[in-house]
Formats: sequence, structure tokens, C-alpha cells
Amino acid sequence: MTQEEIINHFLSRAKEIEEQARQQSELADLTEHQLSCLQKIEELKNPLPSVLAKELSITKPTTTALIDKLLKKKVIKKVPSKKDKRAFHLHSTTAGRKMIRLHESVQTEVASRLTKNLNESEKDILGYLLTKVLTEE
Repeated sequence: MTQEEIINHFLSRAKEIEEQARQQSELADLTEHQLSCLQKIEELKNPLPSVLAKELSITKPTTTALIDKLLKKKVIKKVPSKKDKRAFHLHSTTAGRKMIRLHESVQTEVASRLTKNLNESEKDILGYLLTKVLTEE
């Protein structure tokens, strides 16, 4: 196998493992895009929709549709802005934060399953190499 084929196989396997784990949990109700949005809302600490759109690099109409779906699933809520009553902030709900924690545990499981055949030294080397690959110049 070439390096490119190995990397593609690794990424495909990671995605497959994550999808299996997601389908066996409450996360099956959320798409990957919705999960990313939910995590970004939590990370940004209650952003305005326009800030969320900018951070996710998506259009405002796409953001609105995504917000509506997350509201229906009761994983976020709208809270009126104290500064501008026409605006609202997005807050994750208790159910939303539970989904975020569950997704983090799924990601931990994926990493564990992908590295289960490696010893500690090999895991350290893999971590070093992945960090190096992901470091922007």
C-alpha cells in the first residue's frame, strides 16, 4: 500500500468506527454537521447566530436552518440579548451538553479502537507524527 492509500484507509476506518458508535448511542438523532454546530455553540459560549455562521463558515440561511433543527431537538435554546432585544444568543441545553459529552466519549472510543494494536511507544510516535502533520506552517 502507498502512504496515500494507508492514510485514506485509516481515515475511512476512523469514520466507520465513529459512525457505528454513534448509531449505537443517542447521537444517532444528530447529524455530524449538527454535532459540530452544537460543539461550536458550547465552545463560543452562547454566540449570536451571525457569529456562529462566521465561525462555521456557512451562510446565514444555512445557519438558521441548522439552528431550527437543533431547537426542535431541544439541544439548544434561544436567549434574548440583554443589549439588543431584537437579537438572541444560542445556549446549549442540558440535553445538548449531554450530547457533546457523549460525542467526546465516542471520539475517545474511536481513538482507542484505532490504536488498540499499538504499544505505548508506538502510540507516542503516532501522536508525535499526527501532531507534526497537523501543525500549520
